[in-house]
Amino acid sequence: MPSNIEQNSKRRWPKWYQWRRLPSLLEPRELYTVWAAIIIILFSALSWLFFDRIYNYTNAPEAGGEYREALIGQPRFINPILSESNDVDRDLTSIIYSGLMKYTPSGSIEPDLAESYEVEEEGLVYIVRLRDEVSWHDGRPLRADDIIFTVNAAQNPDYKSPVRTNWQNARIEKIDDRTVRFILNQPSTSFIETMTLGIMPSHIWSNISVRNFALAEPNLTPIGTGPYKFSNLSKDGTGFVRSLQLEVNDDYYDEKPYIKNLVFNFYETENEAIAAWNNGEVMGLSFFNLKNLKFLQRQTEANFHKITLPRFVGVFFNQTQHKALADKNVRLALRYATDKRSIIRETLGNNAT
Repeated sequence: MPSNIEQNSKRRWPKWYQWRRLPSLLEPRELYTVWAAIIIILFSALSWLFFDRIYNYTNAPEAGGEYREALIGQPRFINPILSESNDVDRDLTSIIYSGLMKYTPSGSIEPDLAESYEVEEEGLVYIVRLRDEVSWHDGRPLRADDIIFTVNAAQNPDYKSPVRTNWQNARIEKIDDRTVRFILNQPSTSFIETMTLGIMPSHIWSNISVRNFALAEPNLTPIGTGPYKFSNLSKDGTGFVRSLQLEVNDDYYDEKPYIKNLVFNFYETENEAIAAWNNGEVMGLSFFNLKNLKFLQRQTEANFHKITLPRFVGVFFNQTQHKALADKNVRLALRYATDKRSIIRETLGNNAT
């Protein structure tokens, strides 16, 4: 038989009907105190949940979707060793192909396809080891032969590559399928930057003759190792490329982009590209002249990104063609008479120094 102490302990917590009688047992002042305590407890609990969510939870982007951008011009050579002469080609090449090294958002250079590299013999030898398990967009594995083909093609004058001069100081040797050696004629602090050149698949391009290189189909249906891969291309009746579609590379060796599909629409003039923005055909514009900013509608919906480029504009005097220009005092007078700040303000909207 349970003791009285045990029986009392079981009855200690009031039942529901007893709680309902509580207000009638309390003085008004005591009742106000109870309600105030309940409100404070509820407010404290809700505040804790609110601030816990703010400080301990973060919003993360969701993968998927499509982005459409207007580009002015035409793609011709989506090909690392020919793309430097065309802004459109260069932009597309940068997201389809990868180099041994790459630029970071801060402007520094770090390994990309290279897993690691070593500098030996006082800067004359670079030994580069490739990442493991990197594959081309068609599924073939990346090998040292791809690096050798790309460098040799860039150096070959028959290919007429704009980057040829960057590679004249080096020769390349294969150590094994994942390792190459660069031997420089003289030390170069810029060689790390030279290795940002996109690498091309030798199993595709080595079968194309030099004579047909610039006209080959892979220039417009590229296969690289970058974060995006070719999906589709459409032309109009005149052969003008109207759009190029890319899709995310699911086998990308690095952090994958969140946007699944990229669509680039091409326009012959800047005015056509701005009209496409105004009509809602595209979601973004590439570089355009600030003088045309006034024609851009829906500016409140746009995010403007300014990029500092290493470019300069100057006037060069040919002193041999005009006697007055041979006089230093005349050149200085022209220099001091030129209002550079007004030019920057009126033509570039103060977006230069």
